[in-house]
Amino acid sequence: MKKSKYSLVIDETYLFNTLWGSLEKINKDFLKKWNEFKWDNFSDTEKSILKSRKHVVDDSEEIFNYEDFNVQSNNVSRFYIIFSYDCNLNCTYCFENNIKKKESITNYKLDYLFASIKKIIKIRKSEYNEIVLFGGEPFLLKNYSMIDKTLNFCKKNNIFVSAISNGTNISIYSKIIKEYKSIIKWMSITIDGTKEYNDIRRVGKNKEGTFSKIIENIDYLTQENIKVSIRMNIDKNNVNNVPDFINYMRCRYDNKIEISLSLVEDNTNIGNKNLLSYNEITNKLIDFNLLSVDNVEINIKPINKINNILNNPKISMPLFKYCWIGSYYTFTPSGEIFVCPESCEHHSLKIGNFYPNSYINEQKIKFLLELNALNIDMCKNCYFAPICGSGCYIRRIANQNICYKKDIYQSLQTQINNIEKRKKS
Repeated sequence: MKKSKYSLVIDETYLFNTLWGSLEKINKDFLKKWNEFKWDNFSDTEKSILKSRKHVVDDSEEIFNYEDFNVQSNNVSRFYIIFSYDCNLNCTYCFENNIKKKESITNYKLDYLFASIKKIIKIRKSEYNEIVLFGGEPFLLKNYSMIDKTLNFCKKNNIFVSAISNGTNISIYSKIIKEYKSIIKWMSITIDGTKEYNDIRRVGKNKEGTFSKIIENIDYLTQENIKVSIRMNIDKNNVNNVPDFINYMRCRYDNKIEISLSLVEDNTNIGNKNLLSYNEITNKLIDFNLLSVDNVEINIKPINKINNILNNPKISMPLFKYCWIGSYYTFTPSGEIFVCPESCEHHSLKIGNFYPNSYINEQKIKFLLELNALNIDMCKNCYFAPICGSGCYIRRIANQNICYKKDIYQSLQTQINNIEKRKKS
C-alpha cells in the first residue's frame, strides 16, 4: 500500500483527499504515523479507514486516464461569433480594451463562416451545437441583419443560440427575439452590482450609467420566457456590494433568473491591479453566507469544486480539465478561428481560418480536446489537479505557466475551517 498522491495534510489537523473528497480529522499521534508511513504502525481501524476512504491505494488504483472521469460529452461544439470588437460601453476592466482592430464580420463573410461551422460539426460529429453571439457587443444596431441571418441559419441547421451581452440594446432586437426564441437557449447579461456600483464600472462612451436600461431589458426577456443568467464580475471595488445586489435581484425576479458570481481575471495580462485572490473571495462568500445558495452560481471553478467536494454527500467528479477547450471555436472579424474569445491575441491558439480561405487544424483540435491535468507535466502529480484542472490554458500561456497551488490551498483551509466552525455553533 502507498499514500494516495491526492491526500494531503491541512494545518496538521485534517487529512483530505482532493480526488474523492475524503476528509478526516487527525491527531498528532496519527500525523506522526502518516509522516513516517510504516503500514504496520497503523491500527486495524486506521487501516480500514485509510483504505476505504482512498487515502492509501495499491499501485494500480491511481493509474487512470482522463476519460475515466470525463463527464463532458465530446459531442458538444460551441461556436462564438465576434461580429466586431466595437462596443457601446467603456467598462474599466474589459479584456478586449487592448484590441485595436476595427474589422467587422460582414454578411458576405458570414457565408464562409457558416461553411466552416458545418465543416467542424462534420469533423467532430457533434450532436449538440450552439452558436454564441459575442463581441464587443453583439446587439449593436449595425449587426442587425447579420444576427438575423445567423439565427435563420441556426434554425435551418438545428443549432441552438445563446448570447453574451451588456444588455443595453436588447429592445432593438425584440422582433428577432420573438421570431427565434424557440432556439434561444440563454442570454448572459453582465451587471456589476446595484445602480450605485454598476454605473461607475459599466458606463457608456459618454460616462452615462447603464443599470436602469439593463434592468428594463431583463424585464422584457423574462416576460418572453428567455432564460437569463446575470453575471456579476467581482473585484476589490465591488465585492462588498454582492449581498445587496443579490437581494435586489431576488426581490425583483424571485427565482426566474440565475445569478453567476465571477472574478474579474487578467487572463490576457493587461495589468489589472484590483483582482481578488481565491482565498479573499472565499472569505467574502463565507461572510456573506453565499457558498451554497439556490440560483446563485459561484462561477469560480476551484472554489466551487472545493465547496462541492466538502458539502455534497455524493461523490463530486474531479475537475481534471478546467474548461471545454477543444470544443470551443471563436470566429473573429479578420477571418481567423481561435480556441476561445480570450485567446484571440495568442496566435499559438489559432486553430484555423474561415475567410478568405478555409482551413481547420484538426491536429490542434485533437490536442486541445485531449489536454487535461493528467497529461501536463507540471500538473499531473499535483495534489490539486482534481480541483483546478490545470487552470485556464490561456492564462497559463500569457503568464508563463503560472500556478495557483498556494491560493487554492488557502481557500481549501478556509472552507474546511468554516465547516468545523459551523459544526461547533
